[in-house]
Order: sequence, then C-alpha cells, then structure tokens
Amino acid sequence: MNSDKTIEELQQDFAEAENLLSQAQRPRLQKLLQDELSRLRVSIDLERNRAPRPEAPQKTQPAPAANEGVHYSTLTKYSFENESDHVKVYILLDGIGEVGKEGVKCDFTERSFDLKIHGYQGKNWRMIIRNLCGDIVPGTSELRLKKNSIVLILKKSGTKYWDSLVYKENALKPESLGKDKNEDPQQGLMNMMKKLYEEGDEDMKRTIAQAWV
Repeated sequence: MNSDKTIEELQQDFAEAENLLSQAQRPRLQKLLQDELSRLRVSIDLERNRAPRPEAPQKTQPAPAANEGVHYSTLTKYSFENESDHVKVYILLDGIGEVGKEGVKCDFTERSFDLKIHGYQGKNWRMIIRNLCGDIVPGTSELRLKKNSIVLILKKSGTKYWDSLVYKENALKPESLGKDKNEDPQQGLMNMMKKLYEEGDEDMKRTIAQAWV
C-alpha cells in the first residue's frame, strides 16, 4: 500500500473488497479477499494513528488585540473515525490543553462546525467544515479538550455511514463501488485481482496466479 493513500481511499478499497468477497465463489479467491480485507483494516488503523500536525506557529508573534479584529490561521489537518451513531474528529496540537476551555470553542449546526482557537502559541486558529457528509444534532455534539489534542464528537441524526467528513456529490457508496448498471459483476472481481497483482509482492502475485488455476 502506498504511504500517500488517505484513510478515505483505504476505506473505499475496503468497501470494494467486501463487495467483491460477497460475489466470489471460488474458495481461493475468497481467502485472498479475506486476507486483503485484514491488510486494509490494519492500514486504516495505522493511518488513523498517524498524527497530522499543523506547521509550527511562530511563537514570537502575539495574538492581535480584540479591537483590531481577530485574524485566524487555518487548520486543515485532521483525522476522523466513523461510528454507528457519531463521528469523532481529531485535531492534534502539542500542548493545546494549556490554552484552556475558554480559548477553544466550537459552534455546531446541522451540517457544519466552526472551531476557533485563541492564543495557541501566539496565534489564533480556525477550522470550518461546511456541508458535512451527513446531518448532525448540534445540541448533543461536543468538544473535548485534551492535553495534546482536540476531539469533536459529532452526534449523527441517523446511522448513515460517512465515507468522508465532507459531503461529496459524486462520492462512491460502498454498496455501488466497482459496479454500474451495465457492468458484468465478474468484471469488478477481475479488476480487483489485477489491482492486487500489480501492487502486491511476489508472494501475493504467486497466490493470485494459483487462485485462477
């Protein structure tokens, strides 16, 4: 697996492999796809544990005075975890707990959140996510401030699976990955096998070759 693959891409690969496993009938192919699902699950966990951090802010730059208008630097890096009834958003910042709850606020709406941080290492920071993947319940969503991180708990209004944090008009749904109305179901399986063969090591290639014998 290439190191630059995002969690979202890994989740889409996982959903596609699950879909193909439901179609596979040959035991060797079923075993191969089950192994690939296990490998993807480990890769997703590893990516989630990697801590994307914003560039170190200038410690010597003071926060602007309130009467001069507040300037914010943009936070863009985060990771998220999808659960059945909520989504957790992780923003990792060394020592953020020292800012205190008064300096870290988040406003929630049904389809967005606006996170503001004041006075963190001499700067103000902001993360606005509009058009979330699904509706949330603002009243029961919350912000949790940790020693070195901020965790946002987005309470879902339903149980929809979130492929990404932000809604994408043409995002592929897990149940339709690798398929369309006119596509032969076996073609999706062939494409997946080709992809595994091209990306796999020698053992993987040998296993795939044997599976078609």
